[in-house]
Amino acid sequence: MRSTGSTSASVRQAARAGLINRSQAITTSLGVVIRSQRRFGGIVSQDRLESAFTELVKSGELNAVALLNATGGVVASAGPPIDLETRELM
Repeated sequence: MRSTGSTSASVRQAARAGLINRSQAITTSLGVVIRSQRRFGGIVSQDRLESAFTELVKSGELNAVALLNATGGVVASAGPPIDLETRELM
């Protein structure tokens, strides 16, 4: 029989793996949303992105979503503000 510490670590590891898998699925979904919003020239407006993101938040699939640029600035978002100082979550 395993010790409580070992079982607890296994549960945490399984939960972490589940979150990573779910986040990858959500990322794929967001990629589809972004590609579907493209118009001529491949440019997607902030308003169109935020509208699509708002629908995802309303569906209950996400609490909030933010698309960041290469420097970490928010390009588009929906839902309550996200604490972007929590870098280990990204």
